[in-house]
Amino acid sequence: MLCFDEDLDIAPLLEAASARRVPLRTEFVDDEAVATLEETRLVLVRPDGHVAWRGDDLPKDVGVVIETVIGV
Repeated sequence: MLCFDEDLDIAPLLEAASARRVPLRTEFVDDEAVATLEETRLVLVRPDGHVAWRGDDLPKDVGVVIETVIGV
């Protein structure tokens, strides 16, 4: 997960990933040029480099995001 805003509470997503035994690492990026390219405050990138999800805020049901990413 790339996060371009350290004030965002991403704990629900981390908890949903952990509950499903999906490894998830968060990188906080403080680079305006990169943030401008990504256009959102959160970007979930799979290990193969595919952007699986992006948004400015977490969805209400973060579990659905994790399940979609892992193909459930």
